[in-house]
Amino acid sequence: MTGEGFIRRRADALALVVLTLLGVALVAPQLGPHVRAAPDVLFYEAQKREVQGTDAETARAEVFNSPLAAPLIAMERDLAPADRRVDNPAWREYSAQFFRRRWTVPVLAAALDPVFGDHSIEIPSLLGWLALGPLLYLLLRLRFAPVFSLAASMICVVLPPMFEFGPAATTDVFCLSLVTAALISLFKLRDGGAGWFAAWIALAVLIAFTRDLTPVLVGTALVVALAERSRRLAAAAAAAALATVPALLAFGASLQTQLAYVLNVNRIPDDTSWGWIVDRYPGAVGHVIKSDLTYPLRHAVPVLTIALGALIVVGVVRLYATAKRRDPLLDIARAAGVFGLVTVFASPNDTFLRLELILVPTVAVALAGLAEWALEAYRRREPAPATA
Repeated sequence: MTGEGFIRRRADALALVVLTLLGVALVAPQLGPHVRAAPDVLFYEAQKREVQGTDAETARAEVFNSPLAAPLIAMERDLAPADRRVDNPAWREYSAQFFRRRWTVPVLAAALDPVFGDHSIEIPSLLGWLALGPLLYLLLRLRFAPVFSLAASMICVVLPPMFEFGPAATTDVFCLSLVTAALISLFKLRDGGAGWFAAWIALAVLIAFTRDLTPVLVGTALVVALAERSRRLAAAAAAAALATVPALLAFGASLQTQLAYVLNVNRIPDDTSWGWIVDRYPGAVGHVIKSDLTYPLRHAVPVLTIALGALIVVGVVRLYATAKRRDPLLDIARAAGVFGLVTVFASPNDTFLRLELILVPTVAVALAGLAEWALEAYRRREPAPATA
């Protein structure tokens, strides 16, 4: 090993240690006495009990009448009966179909139950938050220097939405880490290797049973395959699509039914026709865009959030503005960003940037690229040293 190679390995090891410690510092305070309640959490907890042997209907009835559901029931107490959800058995049974493909977190929670008990349902999300920093660093190091990779990874794991959804017992942050690992595999399998192809397929299967984010994998692989005229990447796109088939065939509702449900503010729709959906879709998209743009104003220090948002926007604009220059990691990041937005607007729902978390890998690449460009620009402006 050369001296330069040793220094790089040492820098990478130190950066991974720093990011792991940062993850521990972020996750440890979230292990409080109570699990944060949300309707999604109730369905995942019920499916965890199914894994443990309780039948589906009984598991949902137990969870939706448990102390975990009590805060949500109290919040809806003043609503009209038709507007209530958690204590409405009809809503509970109708909504359950939209979670039936999401088994990764419930299965992992069931395995962790002997150690963490009731808190096992939130551990996968916390593990995803803990792993995200190192995974982003490994992704960025495929193209950028350690200092840029470390800085961008640190920024991404402390983005405001992370503090809202990292501790939540949902699938978003956990699946984000899986997608980041899949993008690393996609880059690596460009040069061949059965191991990376196997990892890509395994991650695609896990993601298919975690959240509806397989289009990000398929679309990204297909775009990069076309850009590089690579049969191997085309095969990877096809493999990711096929890996989704078991989840689609075995569980879940149709896209039409799910979209009608979302457009009706996650309540049982009176109409699920495409005409009804098309009529309401533009308004829902406009509401999401407005909510995302005003997100910084909801925080205690909006100036900092606005400044961070502006930095991200500049980085992302620059990332796509340089699209004519072929670069494998930048191509992957651009495609992942586009198809990430497709998944967001395929189900337009104001989630306080929860669904938009899928854009984090693209944001990380954009920030690292912006930092690299800024340093290069600064060096070009420095005066040349005077000759003796």
